[in-house]
Amino acid sequence: MKWLKCMGMAFALMSSLFSQSIEGSINDTLQKISFRAFMSQSDVILITYRGYPIYVYGSEKKFEPIETRSVTKSITCLAIGMLMQEGKIASINTPVSYFFPEWKQGYKKYITLYHLLNNTSGLTLDSGKELYEAPDCIKLALATDVLTMPGTHFIYNNKAINLLSEIVKKAAGISLHEYVKSRLFQPLDIKSDTWLCDNAGNNYAMAHLTINSVDLAKIGLVLANGGIWNGKRLLAKEWIDACMEVSQPCNPFYGFLWWLDYKKLNVWWDASLIEQYAAEGISECHVQSLRQLNGQVLSFDGLISYGNFYERCASQLGSTFGTDRKVYRFLAEVEAKGLPLCRWDQAELRSFSARGYLGQQLLIMPQDKLVAVRLARSCGQVDNKLDTFADFEGLMQELAQEIRCSPESIEYVNL
Repeated sequence: MKWLKCMGMAFALMSSLFSQSIEGSINDTLQKISFRAFMSQSDVILITYRGYPIYVYGSEKKFEPIETRSVTKSITCLAIGMLMQEGKIASINTPVSYFFPEWKQGYKKYITLYHLLNNTSGLTLDSGKELYEAPDCIKLALATDVLTMPGTHFIYNNKAINLLSEIVKKAAGISLHEYVKSRLFQPLDIKSDTWLCDNAGNNYAMAHLTINSVDLAKIGLVLANGGIWNGKRLLAKEWIDACMEVSQPCNPFYGFLWWLDYKKLNVWWDASLIEQYAAEGISECHVQSLRQLNGQVLSFDGLISYGNFYERCASQLGSTFGTDRKVYRFLAEVEAKGLPLCRWDQAELRSFSARGYLGQQLLIMPQDKLVAVRLARSCGQVDNKLDTFADFEGLMQELAQEIRCSPESIEYVNL
């Protein structure tokens, strides 16, 4: 009964915060978003259609700046593209040793910008404690050993990504924040930004850009419009396209520091991949379960993303592995070792996003003309786990479908 009372209070508050007058199914979907926003303690949800706001959720502080966490990585990626556009960086295949000559030895000489941008540098992982206790995040990364051959393993690596901050500084002659502010933020009239530095004055590239939802949405609108804002090109379309392609052979959902979602995806595990798993120490029970598949192709329709990949695989592989939980364990083990999650074919992109801890997200759906921002300062919990609004993308896909069916029902809102 206490739970039902809390749910009733949640719905009441949701209704008071829900200020849209869009009718029918669109309204129903937006109410679902409102409820989930409340339950996940979202501070702000902002959705635009064709460049104009159609939905806003949040308190009176909803337009105050919020730390975007790893969304910062995706903004850093745009800085690399702009420097290439200006000819200040030759290509993504430029060796990192070009900027740091001390790396012209060992495996480090093989690491390129390409590897930093797709998390395949091979550098050993940091602990969060090590990273934040270091007075200079650049020196920390430069002193790190190489664990695997660059380009062969996908390991999400904050320490390696921080090197991009110093690379931007060396190429542009100014700090990462100063460069992004002058080349991107100022043309967009973004003024809410701050960007944390370490004790040595280096902007972190891995996280810590603080910005408000309206300004973050502007960046999404530039990307949705192919790099153009008010008739002026800010970002090369070629770079945007490159970021939205799978950039390595291990994770089909990752481009250059941007996450990718698909309309349809086919995946399988062939004999060579299974043997690689066995050679790299994947549990024998998981290897044997995969062999039983005999190369069976799993076809996923609808939204397929990194956020729901484990669940979608478990729904089709649970009987082969014995339980859904064993499928989750298998995929987690593979991912922890940086091995290919599966084999896959190229599929049609549905959306792409910048994501961060606590469920921070800038979601861009170019074909549907939708851009959405979700930010939170803290998170609710479900079963002692953070509720990061993991179903936000799914609800946005539902909204896109409703808008396609009845675009005349859209009503725009004032911010």
